[in-house]
Amino acid sequence: MVMALTLSLGSAAALADPLKDRARQGKQLYKEGQYEDAAKVFSSLSVEYPDNHAFTRNLGACYYHLRRPEPAISNLREYLNRKGDIAKEDRTEVEGWIAEMEKVRDQAAAAGSVVPVVVAAPPSPAALAPATVAAATALPVATAPIAPAPAAETVASGPAPATTSDGRTLRIAGMATGAAGLVAIGTGIYFYTRATSLSDKITNSKNSSASDFASGKSAETMQWVFYSVGVAALATGSILYYLGWRDASPGQTAIAPMAGPGLAGIAAQGAF
Repeated sequence: MVMALTLSLGSAAALADPLKDRARQGKQLYKEGQYEDAAKVFSSLSVEYPDNHAFTRNLGACYYHLRRPEPAISNLREYLNRKGDIAKEDRTEVEGWIAEMEKVRDQAAAAGSVVPVVVAAPPSPAALAPATVAAATALPVATAPIAPAPAAETVASGPAPATTSDGRTLRIAGMATGAAGLVAIGTGIYFYTRATSLSDKITNSKNSSASDFASGKSAETMQWVFYSVGVAALATGSILYYLGWRDASPGQTAIAPMAGPGLAGIAAQGAF
């Protein structure tokens, strides 16, 4: 949308020479598209000369181009409210800027983001009226479209780095479990020896007691309980140790537990 933006600098008769110089400075900065610096000049002038409403209007115009809705709306509304003899075309133009800034503000609030500042390119010198302070100067300015808020850059996350391990923890766990299994088998052998001793005692004794018989049965039961626990622990320990060893070695190995009456061990076969 192209809009004629009028930059008013007030009456030359009401301005002293230093004031005219500052007003010309603000106008020149505005023409060059340096709206931030022009806003500083007009902000200072509007504070020092509050009765010259042209400075307030010009300050609002600078903020309009800087796409800052709040200060633009505030200064332009102040200009409309305080200046009594506003021409119809001027009022319509300023109200249009206010409406546009309100729309920008509402869009930014709805999106929850800051609207990027888009500064329109300054007009060419040939398109400008002579730089005078005595009369208002029309500055044809193309209003740049509001650029959409940049989308958040999506960074493709690669696969998580593989966790390396030398299998040491598994080997230690395997050895500890295997050691517990050996202790259990050793306990089973103890109960096997006791059960055998009580059986021989009952067989060779003419007056065997019921307590010896009960103790022998109990020892025989405990023998197989501890054998079972020991073999299971050995098997588990062997598997854990193999898994840990496989993490640290490229060889292929098969391990299987061996158990039987009076026998307990591990069979291993592999290629290295």
